[in-house]
Amino acid sequence: MLLLNHRMLKKTFSKISIILLCIIILSFILRIVNISDNPPAMYGDELTMLLDVNSILHSGYDTTGKFLPLNFTMGGGRPVGYGYFSIPFVALFGANSLGIRLLSVFSGVGIVLVVYFISKRLFSEKIGLFAALLMAISPWDLSMSR
Repeated sequence: MLLLNHRMLKKTFSKISIILLCIIILSFILRIVNISDNPPAMYGDELTMLLDVNSILHSGYDTTGKFLPLNFTMGGGRPVGYGYFSIPFVALFGANSLGIRLLSVFSGVGIVLVVYFISKRLFSEKIGLFAALLMAISPWDLSMSR
């Protein structure tokens, strides 16, 4: 009996894992395709963030001359968490739209996973998968992840 339950659990876990992996891959593909060209130009917030991140990457100072600031004064005093987490992407891919937008792509995929785990915990495995799928293809979340 124990062996049968173990096999059944392993088969179910495997099936659910494959479905979740497919949803995550779909989510990533929808967010990464044409990320440099869509939207066609960077927004003002992205530009000021990129200037500050690139400056901190190369000198440790933001564009206003503050050393490792706790907020960016240029652009209305935005918190720097997003900027500091964007530094590796800008270092790897350059000071361009891809470098500054990749953190948003990975955050969007992460949100799909978070929705899955919360829905699974609150409701059931199937509801969690369905909620993750809806979040993966949600036009609003896709727009925010770009």
